[in-house]
Amino acid sequence: MILNVLRQGVQDQNLQAFYPPGSLEQLAQQIAHSGALARIAAEWRLPTEVAMDLARLALVDIQGCLDDSGSMAFEENGERIDDAKMIVSKVAQAATLFDTDGIQICFLNSPAVGQGIKNEAQAQHLLSSINFSGLTPLGTSFERKVLQPLVAAARSGTLRKPVLAIIVTDGEPAGEHRHKLVQAITDAKRALATTRYGADALSIELAQVGNDQKAAAFLNEIDVHPEIGSFVDVTGNFEMESAQMQQTTGIALSPDMWLVKLLLGALDTAYDSHDERRR
Repeated sequence: MILNVLRQGVQDQNLQAFYPPGSLEQLAQQIAHSGALARIAAEWRLPTEVAMDLARLALVDIQGCLDDSGSMAFEENGERIDDAKMIVSKVAQAATLFDTDGIQICFLNSPAVGQGIKNEAQAQHLLSSINFSGLTPLGTSFERKVLQPLVAAARSGTLRKPVLAIIVTDGEPAGEHRHKLVQAITDAKRALATTRYGADALSIELAQVGNDQKAAAFLNEIDVHPEIGSFVDVTGNFEMESAQMQQTTGIALSPDMWLVKLLLGALDTAYDSHDERRR
């Protein structure tokens, strides 16, 4: 069953350059023997089949890019920072169950970088050292800190695993052109397409914290963009996503399922398409 999930993930995301035939059996056995699925199902109160879907995280390296602009601290009494800490902690926890390397975290403004973040304590320690101030150079920083190193590794043939980049932000870009993020992603995708790994070496999740409606509108523009929308998934804040789910399906969205959507929306077309139909 785990092997089927991994095979579907490779096919779904066109990851054959990383995982040729016969390469997934050992990975599936490692996941089965680790007890990761039972553990996350219990801790996140997930149905077994949903926990099984999270095995796709074993196929990627996760890189987080966090918004450390001033609005994160000043708006909503700093709750946005608390939400960002929670997201990083949960993502690190889930990722480490399937890949013991942990996750990498960078920031839009601060030069600080967290390597191998594996649990809540490490995530909290890293974020507590950050001074949230300045603007929101989403595209500029994401390009310099995540996209350019990724493209360089792909061009040199040293990219070990595909990358799931998770951007956590509370607002529209500031201090750069509004379309800088779209242009940066477009350029990176085109560059990756010329390498043996292909454009699908990169998947992107945009996660919103806070209730800024202009930010939500900006992120939605990217989600439905004709050229890069298929490579990007957007997860609104929990309140927005929960309200949409309740309105369209009558089903209450739990915080844990919201996190699953955040983790898998860019990796599993089933989760992404469910979200698109709600819009």
